[in-house]
Amino acid sequence: MKSFLLLFSLIFSLHAFAADSYEKLEVGSDVFHRVVVLSANESSLSIRHARGIAQVPLSKLSPELQAKYGYDSARAADREAELAAQRQRQIQAQEQRIAAAKAVQARELRSQARAVAPSPAGSSSAFSLFGTEPQLKTEVDLRDRFRSHGIRVRSQSGPSCSVHAIVAALEYQFAEGHGQALNLSEPYLINATSRSLGRPDAVGFDRETGRRNGLDLGFALEHVFQAIRGHGLALEQTREERAAKTPYSMLDTVNFSPFMVPGARSEKGIQNIVHVLNANMPVVVGVSWPAYSRIAHTSVLSKQPVRPDGGHAVTIIGYRCEDGKIENAKFIFRNSWGDDWGAGGYGFFTYEYLLNNLNSCYVVELK
Repeated sequence: MKSFLLLFSLIFSLHAFAADSYEKLEVGSDVFHRVVVLSANESSLSIRHARGIAQVPLSKLSPELQAKYGYDSARAADREAELAAQRQRQIQAQEQRIAAAKAVQARELRSQARAVAPSPAGSSSAFSLFGTEPQLKTEVDLRDRFRSHGIRVRSQSGPSCSVHAIVAALEYQFAEGHGQALNLSEPYLINATSRSLGRPDAVGFDRETGRRNGLDLGFALEHVFQAIRGHGLALEQTREERAAKTPYSMLDTVNFSPFMVPGARSEKGIQNIVHVLNANMPVVVGVSWPAYSRIAHTSVLSKQPVRPDGGHAVTIIGYRCEDGKIENAKFIFRNSWGDDWGAGGYGFFTYEYLLNNLNSCYVVELK
């Protein structure tokens, strides 16, 4: 009964304050304007504001707002400790997987009695090389493979970039492994992620009307992974199926695995991305992002200043490096702004841009 009441309290807290809005919200020394509260938990508020999406700690709000949102320092500390423990467990699991892959690689080398073995394609071979200096090729470019599988560049509805980045990688991995296309539904996954976060409505897409609903809420990559685990994946619907409100066709089984690429905003992290790309696998990344006006007429992200609290998710699908120096490499990414943007929907990160702005990085597999 106690667990039920705790769960009810959490769900209530996520919904009860979702309509709160403030013209100005002071959070410590920071000031946010035109604020809408998306959700609340024991330690923070998720908000939309004039410059984007942010997570703000309750501990930095005024005493009045702390009381309104039920802030309790002990409960907040417990929540932060649990989140830290979850992150540590994820890191440990990833380290164990990398260690196991390296052990397999070592056994294969010994059995073949060779000092050096060529790296076969696949995640295990890429993981076994993490932390080592990669062999840079002149070019790795998966765009033709995406096209051959019929995986077109989409245009996101609202800031659902993380859904599009993950779906593109999943469709590619499935097509490579099975030799057939798999057209997953982004609207279904947007709705599923919204539900898993306790938000009452879909983000960017209304299932009843087929139109954008104006909420325009962004998701972290981890939010989408959580939704896939809890709600599964569905196939894209035809226009006629949407008009008839036909139920989604669900995948019978979802053998889904997201693996964090270690290193993030560091030289080792970018070297690890190269190992994955050398294995012909895409990489889903979350990066800090500039204002649209700075990249409206260029596909190269290099030295542009990023927006405060501004982020975007894309799929890195290759790189070019003509002189063998990683600091001169350009990384090819697949955007979700339609094929009118950039080079047919694709853009390029310089090494410097990734080094300064890479926030999270995953390999995703669907078997």
